[in-house]
Amino acid sequence: MGHALFGLLLPAFAANSVMVMATHGRPETVTRWQRGIAWAVAAGGGLVSAGLVG
Repeated sequence: MGHALFGLLLPAFAANSVMVMATHGRPETVTRWQRGIAWAVAAGGGLVSAGLVG
């Protein structure tokens, strides 16, 4: 169970890290479309991870 949870959370952590690096640590500069892309990457990666685990 722990590996499945990690597999689902890892894409979200990766998307957050990319967003922090892209904004040089200033989250207030993130635009709506950038947040949408980060959300899509995290959700898509989580679905792929769940598919691989299941």
